[in-house]
Amino acid sequence: MVYYKKTESGKFKRMRTVKNHVGQTISTKKPDGMPMPKNTLSNWTLIDVTKHYKWPEGSLDERTSVARARRYAGSEILEEKEEVNITIKTAREEFDIGQDVTVFVTVKNTSADTENRMKISSVRLMMSSLDYTGQKNKQIRKIDNQGFYINPGEEKQFDMTVTWDQYNDKLQDMGNLQASVVVNVAKSGNSFPENLIFTLRNPAIIDIEVPDNCKVGTNVSVKFTVVNPLQIPLTKCILKIDDEKFEDHQDVDQIDIAPKSKWTTTLEMKPIRPGRGLVIAALDTKELPDITGFSETDISE
Repeated sequence: MVYYKKTESGKFKRMRTVKNHVGQTISTKKPDGMPMPKNTLSNWTLIDVTKHYKWPEGSLDERTSVARARRYAGSEILEEKEEVNITIKTAREEFDIGQDVTVFVTVKNTSADTENRMKISSVRLMMSSLDYTGQKNKQIRKIDNQGFYINPGEEKQFDMTVTWDQYNDKLQDMGNLQASVVVNVAKSGNSFPENLIFTLRNPAIIDIEVPDNCKVGTNVSVKFTVVNPLQIPLTKCILKIDDEKFEDHQDVDQIDIAPKSKWTTTLEMKPIRPGRGLVIAALDTKELPDITGFSETDISE
């Protein structure tokens, strides 16, 4: 990933190059007909297809491809000397939707000037929501830190926390957030950006209880349980049920599901084809995205 900024002359100056940020692995879901396990990207669900889309990192073919891209870039690119190193880390490996989210930022003076302190004019921290395409949607919080001096090799640390109240109405379909930081160096006038994209885990679940075995044409009772882990109700809920080996079933409307509670319904479903049946349920609600569940059964003639 390469960060650029446009100068007053219309040329582009390279602000920062991160060689291990994106493109390390390209994967796709295995074509086994099974839904992706909730909040899981396990090895048994994914196929690594990296070698089919790019040359091995550091190989002659890969370097040639990069050089060719630079020749066709168009505008002249000016290099910008890197003076600081920036890292962003989340306080925890995973956050659930509904929890407060904290990130830590470290700024290190890596300038070749080992004699003098460096003046940082500002450090801006931002948190934004992203949609499924990776585009910024809404800014959640912004913090501007005042200027300071940093010695050669020294590190300064900052943190930012966004609460559930701050992001609950800005979160998008996939639950993605982006933490961004821009460090401005006073003497050179250079700006150095960094960002971290992470996904909040959806803690809501749909549990489906279906008999292990059933017969074509004979109704079976299937129990659906939705757990709301939030401190607020889930509103305007619609439970959608699907499986090609069962007779079509109407959506189930539920006004809301109370905070920190369960909602349960039992439905009669009729198998219409033999084989492996997969009952899939999805809950549409205003407050949480992508609440799904599935359960298997064997259907005999």
